[in-house]
Amino acid sequence: AFFNKEAITGLTLFYLLSRRYDVVAANPPYMGSKNMGPMLKKYVEFHYTPGKRDLYAAFILRCRELTHIGGRVAMVTQQSWMFLRSFAELRAVDDDKLKKLKPGAFRGLLRDTTIETLAHLGPGAFGEISGEVVNIVLFTLTNIEPSPEHRITAFRLIGPKSPEEKERLMLSWQSNTLYRLKQIGVIV
Repeated sequence: AFFNKEAITGLTLFYLLSRRYDVVAANPPYMGSKNMGPMLKKYVEFHYTPGKRDLYAAFILRCRELTHIGGRVAMVTQQSWMFLRSFAELRAVDDDKLKKLKPGAFRGLLRDTTIETLAHLGPGAFGEISGEVVNIVLFTLTNIEPSPEHRITAFRLIGPKSPEEKERLMLSWQSNTLYRLKQIGVIV
């Protein structure tokens, strides 16, 4: 009876983790690769190579895997994946490496997903996170290759200090905080 119950629990978990979803939303844990234990570090490096620098980046890739083609991912993460060189392959594989990839291999978020919205909130994004300086970005993406004319709706809200001011500016769609960037142009 014990093994039967454990097997059913294991199969239920397997079923949930193997399903594909229309929407996946997450606020993943942040953990740089230097702080990962050896087993976790090896697992992330093997299964989520472009996201190996931080656990949250591996979660971005895993959440994408969990969605159907055309499904959506919504996340709250650190901003580092947008700027740091160590996340370059997470953003977009460069043209030289692109030619060497196997068909169907991950080519980067900018090449393989359509980023719908991106809100670069910077520090002070949430009142609940007091005393910490965590630079935050909210984003939604669709698990489908972007069309050449697709434009990302982006908000740059790193100046305002309070969550309330950031929210007010985002909801007002003020031109000094709102950008419409051609996604394919961002790769170049």
